[in-house]
Formats: sequence, structure tokens, C-alpha cells
Amino acid sequence: MAALVAASTAAACITGLQCNIFNAQLGSDAAACRDLVDQHQRLAALAAEDSALSWRAW
Repeated sequence: MAALVAASTAAACITGLQCNIFNAQLGSDAAACRDLVDQHQRLAALAAEDSALSWRAW
């Protein structure tokens, strides 16, 4: 009986760890997406600025 309780406890711990890993991956993916959005916005701003400067040169 003790072995069954220990196995059940271990299974619950493993399930909890798997959930924590999954949530960490989701958080990491969300952070990576935010970084990509920030980079895209900076590049778009630079491209718009460069375009405006090029237009004025004409």
C-alpha cells in the first residue's frame, strides 16, 4: 500500500512539473513574440524615417 501511495504521489509531482514546464514554455514564447513585435516596430520606424529622408532628397 505504501508503494502505491508513493507512486501516486510521484505521478502527481511529475504532472505538476509538466504543467510548470508547459507554462514556462508559453511564457517564453510570449516573451519572444513581444521581442519580435518590438524589433518589427523599430525596423518599421527606421524604414519610414529613411523613406522620408530619401523623399526629401529629391
